[in-house]
Amino acid sequence: MRNSIKKKYILLIISFLLTINLIAQTTKSKPVKNDVALIRLTEDVAMYTAFMYFNSGFVPMNGLITNTKQGLVMLDAPWSRKHVKYILKNARKMFRKRVKYAVLTCGNSERIGGISELHRKKVISLASPSTVQRMNQNGFLGSDYLLDFERDTTLFFGKSALEIFYPGAGYSPDNITVYLKNEQILFGGGLIKSATARYLGNTRTANLTAWETSIQKLYDKYPFVRAVIPAQGQYAGFELIKHSYNLVQRGY
Repeated sequence: MRNSIKKKYILLIISFLLTINLIAQTTKSKPVKNDVALIRLTEDVAMYTAFMYFNSGFVPMNGLITNTKQGLVMLDAPWSRKHVKYILKNARKMFRKRVKYAVLTCGNSERIGGISELHRKKVISLASPSTVQRMNQNGFLGSDYLLDFERDTTLFFGKSALEIFYPGAGYSPDNITVYLKNEQILFGGGLIKSATARYLGNTRTANLTAWETSIQKLYDKYPFVRAVIPAQGQYAGFELIKHSYNLVQRGY
């Protein structure tokens, strides 16, 4: 790993230069109206942050919305119906289109808590077989609007390509990443931590041993990303993968 990092050090600089060309930069995370913020990253991609209040304060959860010729595609359905309702509403205002599809990146409740609102709006949800299985085990009754896909595949929405990659277990047993090929943006989900994260956080569904190997696979597969989006906190570049690897190595 150490030699690999040295060889790829220059890629961190390239990634940083690409990242600063994004239209918007996030500011310090804080609760906003209706507990949902939506910012535009590029002409066709926006990042939402949904906040849920727990005993210690507000916890943010990031996701993406990408504009395609077949409608908007949303990543995950965070926290609750209320959160998803406002995300759908704000996305429609921003892009003047409806969300038609959603890709679920894992079966944890914080990523799928608002799925019933998606299906109420007839949004087709796509998930890996492992995620569907976890949802069923946790009491999700199923829906005609929930379809599964092969774990490592590319989903096409017109000319927009979303590359699905399962590097192995980590934050959860079924966590996948989604790479927006046209934009060179990687959504790392719970596998990736923000630059300000000093610990892994909630590891109740995590496999710490496998997580290290999974991060290494991401490191090797996506050296030229324009931006990396973590589950929580500010997005950045390729360096977030390295930072996440270091946290996992420490095991906390």
